Amino acid sequence: MFPGHDAHMAMLLYAAEVLVQHRERIKGSVKFIFQPAEEGHGGAAEMIRDGVLENPHVEQIVCV
Repeated sequence: MFPGHDAHMAMLLYAAEVLVQHRERIKGSVKFIFQPAEEGHGGAAEMIRDGVLENPHVEQIVCV
């Protein structure tokens, strides 16, 4: 596992925690997607094929 992966996971989890604490102020849905195998091949493509961007439909993505 790479150090950057750990940092990105920690940041995303903290962002989720903060948003949950302020959920009454957020209109709509927020979906956090944790991608497996991001260092290799196929992680995102497989998730998209499996429908991760639906139910609820994703309108915007922020990648770090």
